Amino acid sequence: MNSSKYAETRFKGMKSERPKNITADQAAILIKSGNLIVNGHSSASSRAFIQAMVKRAEELKNVWITHVRVEGPAEYLSPCYKNSFFHNAFMLRPNSRKSMLEGNADYIPNRYGQMHVFLQEGFVKPDIALLQLNPPDSFGHCT
Repeated sequence: MNSSKYAETRFKGMKSERPKNITADQAAILIKSGNLIVNGHSSASSRAFIQAMVKRAEELKNVWITHVRVEGPAEYLSPCYKNSFFHNAFMLRPNSRKSMLEGNADYIPNRYGQMHVFLQEGFVKPDIALLQLNPPDSFGHCT
């Protein structure tokens, strides 16, 4: 397969589009009840987005949040948000273990290297994925 032809098909329109910069509050407005959100791993987890999402807790129901590992506070794990958010961890940390034991979270055992398999094989089908990237280069590529 011609890789440049594949890139043109797969990422159609990306070269001509300028990236949008939006605030965490504007991004959180995109969440709908029933969505599955894949949060960034460890320190790549977006604190601002989590806080903006929690501000909308009363409007949201059954939003699933999954990640490999999240560090620091994860307000959505609080029992008061159990009707709004459900946590599905690929790795338990001290901040998520209590929720799992209380039945307000779930745990899928795996290894670090398996996350891409869950995504590629369709076991995890995110509606929203939070990623941390550097600004695009002159070709629109990010790392």
